[in-house]
Parts: sequence; structure tokens; C-alpha cells
Amino acid sequence: MNKEIPTILTIRQFAEKHKFTSEGGLRYQIFHAKTNGLKEAKVIVKIGRRVLINEKKYFNWLGV
Repeated sequence: MNKEIPTILTIRQFAEKHKFTSEGGLRYQIFHAKTNGLKEAKVIVKIGRRVLINEKKYFNWLGV
């Protein structure tokens, strides 16, 4: 099996890497994940209390 390993980032790492968004903006989107489609798109990965973002799925969700 030759699966591509996704890039999974913390909220802080994602905001530092992608300057178009902020930590606060991401947290707002995550808080409303059920209504804005993030949950359905499986963008958010939770491991315990840590919230991580699948980078590729996030940009697919944006439509980029």
C-alpha cells in the first residue's frame, strides 16, 4: 500500500503557515464545524483534547 500521508497541523501551526487566517478565525470555524461543513468534510481531527486540521481537506473545503 502506497498511501499519501496527510499533513495534519495544530491550529497555531496552520495559522503560522497560512497567513490569510488567524488562530481566532480558525477557532471560530471549528466552533461552528457542524453548521459550516467542516465536520462533514472531516477537516478536523481530534486526539484527546488536541484539535488538528487536515491541511488538504481544509483547502478542499474552501473550494481551492
